[in-house]
Amino acid sequence: MTYRLGLDMGTNSIGWCAVELDESGNPCGVLDAGVRILTPNDEAGRDPQSKASLAANRREARSARRRRDRFLKRQKRLMDTLVDAGLMPTDPADRKALEKLDPYWLRAQALDRKLDLHEIGRAIFHLNQRRGFKSNRIADAGDNEASAMKAGIAALKEALANENARTLGEFLARRHQRDRDGNRQTARPQSVRFRPRVEGAKALYDFYPYRELIEEELETIWAAQSAHHPQLTDPLL
Repeated sequence: MTYRLGLDMGTNSIGWCAVELDESGNPCGVLDAGVRILTPNDEAGRDPQSKASLAANRREARSARRRRDRFLKRQKRLMDTLVDAGLMPTDPADRKALEKLDPYWLRAQALDRKLDLHEIGRAIFHLNQRRGFKSNRIADAGDNEASAMKAGIAALKEALANENARTLGEFLARRHQRDRDGNRQTARPQSVRFRPRVEGAKALYDFYPYRELIEEELETIWAAQSAHHPQLTDPLL
């Protein structure tokens, strides 16, 4: 008798089915089937000390790789669009040279004066790199995490109002305190990266940027620069 064995490998179980094959190799009947449940005492697929599934670490690493892949693909699509629109040089070496320009300074200056097209592209590309937080799952997050996010968002809104900053980029440029070429203007600039600080078992945020701020800033920069560059049309945005 010839047969084929099928396995369904799960993190906590293995399902199996043996199928009888006819002379042509086609399934003609089920010989037997079943499932093996891995209990916490089973060593297979689990850390011997914590008993946690070994698949969890693989899943986290896989998710990190997918996020990175999506990020790189998104960057490439944006760069191709900027090049086609004349907002970035076609020569990769010239694009690399634009990295020397301070993006926070450009984002602030774009509100009040004419930038050249490549400077606009540099500012837009930076907005994509620092595009802020957006999630439909914040309500599903742990209470502590959700509270910390909301508190950081509220604090950032208040800081923008207190500083009379029209955009997040203008607020960050004041903290960064650098000129067009990234040279320090004062001895003690403030941080422009919003990282959590740990207090006990909690991670708290002084500020927490959110996606709407980035979208509003892009629209504000686009409207300001469209007055100087007629080719910056709404369909391109």
